[in-house]
Amino acid sequence: MQDFLLILIMLAVFIFGWFLMKRVDIFLEEWQRGMGGQYETESHTLRIGFADPFVADSVSSALEQYSRQYPDSSVCLFQGNTEVLLKKVADRELDIAILPEQSDIPPDRKYKRKKVVMTSGPVIMKYSGLPIEPIADGNITQTLVWLDDGKISAAAHLVKCIENEMSYV
Repeated sequence: MQDFLLILIMLAVFIFGWFLMKRVDIFLEEWQRGMGGQYETESHTLRIGFADPFVADSVSSALEQYSRQYPDSSVCLFQGNTEVLLKKVADRELDIAILPEQSDIPPDRKYKRKKVVMTSGPVIMKYSGLPIEPIADGNITQTLVWLDDGKISAAAHLVKCIENEMSYV
């Protein structure tokens, strides 16, 4: 009789534990879903692509202004040729691309464009430590390209910061 009672108690504890863990699992899934939505709205990553690495330094003051406005955001910088950068912007893998003025941008309505005059600074080579300086006078006209999705995006905020820091054409 004692063995039967012990088995019954163990079965009750097991069933109670199973129901309790099921409720905890549901709670954790709801909490994770809620935190995921909160994370996406409060913090984001701005992804910028450059075709010309010489102008990457010229957006630093605009990025400082952007990060003061959005302190929970992070910035990732990428470099590539014009075609790859435009494809990544179209696929939403990049938020904005900074391309040379003469770049062949398809006449597609989904792209927004803005021409800005940026200064180019010396670039330090990774392995030799030698500076590489452009031959130009230091001012280069670049085209900012981002998607027009009908709402204010992180790229649009960065464009405003760049406009505040530089002259635009």
